Amino acid sequence: MNTFGSYTYTNREGLGKLDIYRDFFDNSTGSQVLIGSSDQQNSSISRSKTHSGRAGFDYNFSERTVVGAAFSGLSNKGPGLARNQTTLFDGTGTIADVYNANTNRDFRSANGTANLNFKHTFADSANSGELTADVDYARYTLDRLQEQRTEYLLQERIGNLLVGDQEGDLAIMSAKADLIQPLPRKTRLEAGPKSAALPPIMMWYFGTPKAA
Repeated sequence: MNTFGSYTYTNREGLGKLDIYRDFFDNSTGSQVLIGSSDQQNSSISRSKTHSGRAGFDYNFSERTVVGAAFSGLSNKGPGLARNQTTLFDGTGTIADVYNANTNRDFRSANGTANLNFKHTFADSANSGELTADVDYARYTLDRLQEQRTEYLLQERIGNLLVGDQEGDLAIMSAKADLIQPLPRKTRLEAGPKSAALPPIMMWYFGTPKAA
């Protein structure tokens, strides 16, 4: 009997910063006239924690018959935060408006797979036929939530909140069996039944802007 297994853990964190300054001009009169500008300051923090593992075994019932199983799984959690401050100026350089946009993200995903396999060789020779069978199952889940809140600091504008929620659940099942029989002149015959099922469940929700 042969057994195997592995486990991996990762913990990552990222920091991003991007500043953008733009000038806006009017060319309708044939010359460039500065009509406004914007100053955007962006920062983001992202994290990712992942657990993954794999385990299995192979068992020899005889010299010609082997049964095995393998299992694997992965879990990932990745929260994030992004901040944006935008300042708008008119053509004279006077501040026209300032608004802040904060985005919170929460990401979770998990998946797992399982495999059962069987192999039987009919004889010890290299040209012997064999019978194989496999049963597989896999499931993938996803949960992604995002909220973006915008606040206007100067003008009398109502802030808004935009919410996005995505969920997914996908299961895949399959089974197959194959009979392999070598034939003369370097040919062989392969035959066997196969079946698979794929019932997906996916849900999305994106909220319309509303007062914060």
